[in-house]
Amino acid sequence: MHAYDIFVYVFRWLLAIVFGGLGWWIIAANFHGVYLWLVRREHHSPMPIPVIAGLFALAGMNFCPIMQVRKLAWVPLVIDVGFFVTVMTIGLLMQFYEARKKKHDA
Repeated sequence: MHAYDIFVYVFRWLLAIVFGGLGWWIIAANFHGVYLWLVRREHHSPMPIPVIAGLFALAGMNFCPIMQVRKLAWVPLVIDVGFFVTVMTIGLLMQFYEARKKKHDA
């Protein structure tokens, strides 16, 4: 292995750790914010741009030198976007339920 190959290998690992760690951390923060909102009824909003977290984690997994990890690089994007759509759907359903409940009470 030449010095250039070692440099590229180490650089890919560094990029994978930085981007992957940041992406998965933001995804976890999104889950935590929604947990506080749905379960505890505290008004903590999720991250304002949830798709960015999935893209960061996707980039981190794509930079990883391990082929099995790169094959699963699409998973964080599906988790983050799917989670966002699910949360928005639940939020809309909760608003419709509250509006219907207030309409029947009046």
